[in-house]
Amino acid sequence: MASRASHDDRRRAVAALRVHHAEGRVDDAEFEERLELASWSRTRRELARSMRGLPSAGLHRFVRRAAHVLLGLHAAAYATINLVFVTIWMLTGAGTFWPAWILVPTTALLAWHWLASLALTRAMARRFPRRRQAQKRLART
Repeated sequence: MASRASHDDRRRAVAALRVHHAEGRVDDAEFEERLELASWSRTRRELARSMRGLPSAGLHRFVRRAAHVLLGLHAAAYATINLVFVTIWMLTGAGTFWPAWILVPTTALLAWHWLASLALTRAMARRFPRRRQAQKRLART
């Protein structure tokens, strides 16, 4: 059995349709048709039918959050591993700083991960350039 759509679900779908209409993805006739379908939808499946074929803003948000979380995990692992090896070096009193053999490549990997995450989020922002502006414009009205 399909789950029921709430008033908030319908409101979000209508707001998303307005953004797509403002960005020119949906013409006036199709917008009215989809708006009516979204407004009278009883289930989430019917709501999804009103959004069929339109790009999702959720993907951009998901990619940005996932990149942020993964980068944070990578940074935590980097700090832990390097702290352990530097502590071992300090406790053993060995002469040369041998943890550099681990510190240098792991720093390079972390920097590469950070730059790749930055490039990905920028590419996603270019993919959906006007969505944020259109959402702000609609929120003001």
